[in-house]
Amino acid sequence: MRKNISNVIDAFKNGFAHKERTCSTDGTTIKSYAMTIAERNLDGSVWVIDRGEAPSATTRSQVDAVRRSF
Repeated sequence: MRKNISNVIDAFKNGFAHKERTCSTDGTTIKSYAMTIAERNLDGSVWVIDRGEAPSATTRSQVDAVRRSF
C-alpha cells in the first residue's frame, strides 16, 4: 500500500484529520482528490465506494487500499 493513503487511513481510523498530496481525511470521510471514497456512518460502520465508480487509476488503488483496511 502506498504510504500516503496508508497515513490517511490510519488517521481516519483514529478519527483525526490528515492530508496528503492526492488524498485526505477529516476523520469522518476519506477523499481522493475531491471525491469521497469512504465515510464513517453514525453506527461506526464504514462505507466505501465501489471500485468501478473510481474515475482514475490512482483513485481505484486508493479505494482498494481502503477496502483492504476494513
